[in-house]
Amino acid sequence: ENPHVIAPHKVWVGVVRRGPAGEVLNSSFKTRSSPSYLNDLGNTIVNFCRVIPKGILVFFPSYGVMQSCVAAWQQVRSQNGKCVWDRIQQFKTPVVEPQDKPSFVAA
Repeated sequence: ENPHVIAPHKVWVGVVRRGPAGEVLNSSFKTRSSPSYLNDLGNTIVNFCRVIPKGILVFFPSYGVMQSCVAAWQQVRSQNGKCVWDRIQQFKTPVVEPQDKPSFVAA
């Protein structure tokens, strides 16, 4: 086994059905562009970043969905002037997987 492989007791895989505001976290075509969905998904990730030591890995159904989520999270939304992305960065250093090979090697 490679030394970079995460031990099974250190991994949790699950489905989070609702965000902190109660929004259904369903990334279907119908809902994935909804501001309330995007905001609650981002807030869910912020909450996980806050309580989980080390890193987290978030999977998206496609690069397009990932890119639209990141773009939405980088917009200012709260009264304190912080966006979801800023709040994620308070706890973790985000690394967004690039889609093309040259950028992937550089990341």
